[in-house]
Amino acid sequence: MLLDKIEATNDGRYIPILEAWEKIDCKKVRKRIRQVINSLNQIVT
Repeated sequence: MLLDKIEATNDGRYIPILEAWEKIDCKKVRKRIRQVINSLNQIVT
């Protein structure tokens, strides 16, 4: 749910935090984190 809320903000400032989180979490969560990062990157660019 947290990742859904971050994605809904459309705020690229969360990307560095998500990238750090992605390095330490399990595979299933890493996949969702990557989806959120990609979503935020599309909005930023």
